[in-house]
Order: sequence, then structure tokens, then C-alpha cells
Amino acid sequence: MKTRTTAKIMGSLMAAFLALGSLHAAEIKLKPAQTRIITLAEKPGTIIVSHPEFVSVQMIAPSKMLIQGLAAGYTNLLVLSKKGEKVADLDITITNRGDKRFVRVYQAGERATFVCAPECAPAPNMNDSARALLERNLSVQANQSLAKAASENTKGLSADKDRKGDWRRPQ
Repeated sequence: MKTRTTAKIMGSLMAAFLALGSLHAAEIKLKPAQTRIITLAEKPGTIIVSHPEFVSVQMIAPSKMLIQGLAAGYTNLLVLSKKGEKVADLDITITNRGDKRFVRVYQAGERATFVCAPECAPAPNMNDSARALLERNLSVQANQSLAKAASENTKGLSADKDRKGDWRRPQ
């Protein structure tokens, strides 16, 4: 409860800070899948995200942005007016610290991160070992290949089943 109240106060202060049109950098902390709405002093002309793999930014109103944490990491978001003047400069940190669903496994000096909700699945983090990140990347590529092969093998199949319960190709 205390965390939510603190987050609401910080969000309100951030909105007020940005509404004043301050050019100073502001800091935002998010968790993966957490969102924050930012109210800007004016409608942006350009939005620049230094590392878009960590956050998603969407305009939900002419001067309101929705920022969502995608993965643990650090990025900078720069908002410029249509005249090219700085409207906002946000340093955004996405961290899963304190989230009990995330588990770090250390083995032979290497680290891998998993999210367990309720089953565990790899959740790569920037500080994981290169081997863990490579294994996750290979796993994703293998799953994509399997999904593609499965979709190609089901082309032309009927959604109806025959009496034996087997899928059949239309005649």
C-alpha cells in the first residue's frame, strides 16, 4: 500500500514537473510490464528513445504519453517540440529488483534470470552471462522456426474433424 501511495505521489510530481516545461532531466523507475502516463507541457514533434528494446512509448492523447517497461535495462527518452526545442528529457530505469517472481540462478560463475509466475521461464537481463543470453536467443529462434513449420504444415487443413478425431484435408 505504501509503495502504491509513493508511486502515485511520484507520478503526480513528475506530471507537475513536466507540465511546467522544465528542461531538466527527470528520472523514472519502472518494472517490466509496468506502465506510466506522462503529461507533457505541449504536443511533441519528435520522440527519441535511445534503447527502444527496454521501453514502449505510445501517444494516448496530444500531450500524454504511455511508457511501458519491456525488459530490465536503462534508456533515455527525449521529447522535442515541433520547433525542435526540448520538452522533456527522461532517464528511465527498468528493473525487476524486489519482484519476487524473478529468480537469478548462478552456476559456475555465470548468471541466468528466470520469471516464475507460476512456472519458470527464461527472462534475460542485461547483467546475465553472455551464454545465458545466447541460449535464450537460440531458444526463441527455435520456437519461431517450430511455429513457422507448424503453420506451413497446417495450410489447407479443414477445421472439421473426421469421425476418428483426425484432422483432414478438404476434398
